[in-house]
Amino acid sequence: MKLAPLKLIILFTLITVLTSQAQPKDKSGFIKDNKAIFETPAAYELIHIAFALTDTSGNSFYYYNANDTSQAYYHEVIKYFSPFKNHPLIQKLTKQFKKSYTRYIYNLLKGYNSSLTENEISKDKRFPFFHGLMYSFSSVSRSDMEDFAKASNFQTFYNNHQTFYQQVLEDAKIKLNVPQIQSWLETEFTAKYDRFNLVISPLMHATHFTRHFTFNGEKTSIMWVSDGMDYNPKLYTPSQIAGLYTGIVFTEIDHNYVNPVSDKYKKEINQIMGDEHRTKWIKANGDGKYYGTGYKVFNEYMTHAVYLIYTNTYYSSNDQAVIENARIKMMEQSRKYYRFGDFYRQLKVAYASKQSGETIKDL
Repeated sequence: MKLAPLKLIILFTLITVLTSQAQPKDKSGFIKDNKAIFETPAAYELIHIAFALTDTSGNSFYYYNANDTSQAYYHEVIKYFSPFKNHPLIQKLTKQFKKSYTRYIYNLLKGYNSSLTENEISKDKRFPFFHGLMYSFSSVSRSDMEDFAKASNFQTFYNNHQTFYQQVLEDAKIKLNVPQIQSWLETEFTAKYDRFNLVISPLMHATHFTRHFTFNGEKTSIMWVSDGMDYNPKLYTPSQIAGLYTGIVFTEIDHNYVNPVSDKYKKEINQIMGDEHRTKWIKANGDGKYYGTGYKVFNEYMTHAVYLIYTNTYYSSNDQAVIENARIKMMEQSRKYYRFGDFYRQLKVAYASKQSGETIKDL
């Protein structure tokens, strides 16, 4: 088939964009652990800081769900940046926050797909072309981000906190043991990944999310999560803290392994956990509005249950009791997946009695 010159130009442009190299430019806030990269990129942290300055009136639930206000770092952010809380970037983010909570995620993705050097913002290439294009439609402009960075001298604040960011990333790396998580998951499931990026902000609270794709020949999973610094050592042992924090990241990582199996049974799962059967599995006053189908509800049940199977494999019985109780309480009482304990116990029994060679994928 012969293509017209304009079509050839468009095709060539798309091929050039899609095959360009995705090398993060922000080398500060960066730790590599085998296939896992832990990072706090500058432009991404700028968006978190901007959200921390947004107006909470009529929006307090979303604000406190997104922002961890309990740590000293949050108060340092407010003290340094409060003179700029009326900046156009903050005003626009306030409107977007109130319009839709998903705009919070899209703007964080926009920040992650940007680079900041000496308070100047440029587009980065951390995503395939169409991913980045989709996020851009529902987020603020890079020119607004750059104007805020220059007005507030963001670069100085970010540079002055490099030691802190490195401590946060190193703490997460030690507590998580991502190579062990990956090895275990890739034994229990058929999915394989070449690279994990764990993007951590000390300001992130309870909203964690993940994306996965193949880019530049690498199957990549990126997770945006909170840090592991907020656990009380007077209440938990170091190993219990590691196990509890692992739940935050593990339940993002294992979506990349669980969901492809669920995809094969989507119709059956939607019938069992969706429509008229939905109320048997999730109450209306939880976070179910973010998981509109039976398939999505099941994946939440399954990813968290798989996490507890993992911790049961690697943690002592005393630690496991603490981890199980905390996860079941969170799922049933906070998120309102009120059959989660039953669901997990069924999977635990099935896993303990599985045949030789069977995996969670088979179960």
